[in-house]
Amino acid sequence: MSYLVFATVVLIILGVACMMFDEKYDNFALAFTGIASLIIGFILVIIVAIAGYCWVASETKARIINNEYGTKYTKEDIFYGHDVIDTIQQIKRQRIEINGNIMRDK
Repeated sequence: MSYLVFATVVLIILGVACMMFDEKYDNFALAFTGIASLIIGFILVIIVAIAGYCWVASETKARIINNEYGTKYTKEDIFYGHDVIDTIQQIKRQRIEINGNIMRDK
């Protein structure tokens, strides 16, 4: 996650630097690189914001699941494997237990 934030910042700085040098040298390649870097950088800002929200929310979800089911899931378990954990919880809910004598005497 920190690598993604670092890459986003570097990409935006690269885009701004290319745009500044383009004004000085009037080069099409610098202008294209700067515009492309800024567009990709701002798309990455949106992705980082959404992923960051999910990362922070996974800590709360882990605490709730651990309190309810008595498990020891971590924030990373919930963030990276939430679909597996949800599937396991659904299987546990659908399990049918039969109490009593199945073979009754006639």
